Amino acid sequence: MAGLATFGALVFAGYTLIRVRLTEQVRLAEGIRRDLNALDRELMSNGDNMNIKLWDQSYFNQLDWLCLLIRKKEIKADFLKKYFAPSIVKDYEDIFLKHASQKDIEDPKTYENFKEVYEKLKDP
Repeated sequence: MAGLATFGALVFAGYTLIRVRLTEQVRLAEGIRRDLNALDRELMSNGDNMNIKLWDQSYFNQLDWLCLLIRKKEIKADFLKKYFAPSIVKDYEDIFLKHASQKDIEDPKTYENFKEVYEKLKDP
């Protein structure tokens, strides 16, 4: 009986660990999404009165951070990657390629994670 109780406790502990890990991934992704949404709101409300280059850098840094977490498997839940994939591709093609400096686009070390994840996602 003690062996069964021990086994049950181990199964419960394993399940709890998996759920905590998934919750942490969601929390990380939610924080990044919140930051990206705040940057979008800032652009819409301030428009012409803001430094667009500074906004671009902040936005691209957030995307690069998200992509780093995906590359390093801190965010590895498939449903989260599938949720962010269209946004990463669209933001790369519609914002990054149009608004980033040519130097940032061509430098393989600048926004390295964003570029690498985009390359993996663009042609599934």
